[in-house]
Amino acid sequence: MRYTFALAALAATLAVGLCAQETDEAPAADGQSEQPPAQAAPPLDPKDYVRFEPLAQVITSQGACQVRLADGTIHAAELNRAYPFGTIFLTGPNGNLEVRLADRISFRLAPNSSATVAPAADLPRALRVRLIEGSVETSTPDDLKDLDALGVDCLELSACKMSGRASFEIQSKGAVDAILLVKGVTGRTSIQGPNYTVPLIRAQNHLQVHHALNHSYTRLTSLAGDYAIELQNGTPEPTIFTLTPKAQVKIWRKNAQTTGHIAVTTLAINPSGKTKNNFSFVAEGISPETLTKGELDSNGNFFGAGGSENIRTGETVPAEEEQTENKDSNPAQ
Repeated sequence: MRYTFALAALAATLAVGLCAQETDEAPAADGQSEQPPAQAAPPLDPKDYVRFEPLAQVITSQGACQVRLADGTIHAAELNRAYPFGTIFLTGPNGNLEVRLADRISFRLAPNSSATVAPAADLPRALRVRLIEGSVETSTPDDLKDLDALGVDCLELSACKMSGRASFEIQSKGAVDAILLVKGVTGRTSIQGPNYTVPLIRAQNHLQVHHALNHSYTRLTSLAGDYAIELQNGTPEPTIFTLTPKAQVKIWRKNAQTTGHIAVTTLAINPSGKTKNNFSFVAEGISPETLTKGELDSNGNFFGAGGSENIRTGETVPAEEEQTENKDSNPAQ
């Protein structure tokens, strides 16, 4: 008898469980659609971002090409070898060197040139090529969407928002000043400098930047093409001036002794030589009496505590103690 009652109780329990399961699996009521299964996120378009490895690979090496490693040792550049960021790449009088940073992203050094590459301090997945001497041409896809993937630092200016190809050449560098030439080859790039921005350099646009190494003076000249330049004026809205061939912008900076800020005077001159804009304002910035730490002198030497070091020989040399004034450093002249 007890066995019969036990079987009956087990059958009742199974019946209740089956009814509950049928209730859970019952179709949704009219007017209520079933929730679709979760969909995986679509893969990112490779053109939306750039994935860098922390290495720079030599893919072309012709003539005398060298690398200076982080420990200061100098070696011949090895074809197809990958070097860590921070390595300085150098070319001799007949040297040509191309370095790959990511898929379809590279830079090429002309003879008698040197450059290094490092991650950008303020942008993830971005790299900065620093031109130390000579000439470099950067190459990124024309259709690159991640315009901050690669940038260039050279003397007082930085290039960003880059796609396609652009070249940067230090045409001359003396004890007190230097001349830099920026050329758009394909695509686009943007130039930023102290107290000015060139939002868009296109193909066949050539910009020459002449500036004092102590940051007291800058002269910008269009050698080819017409493009706008934004000039800081002490207000949220910059002054817009169109650089055309033979037009110039001159910027003087002087240390304001009472506040420690920088007094800036800007003069924009149209191709006929007539003044288009002339204004002054006070801005915060680097004191023009002191070279920025890590700046380079006319011999390619890094300034630092206890002197400087030649990037090609590794020898420590005394830092230059004085800088004579640039001949254009007085805006009254």
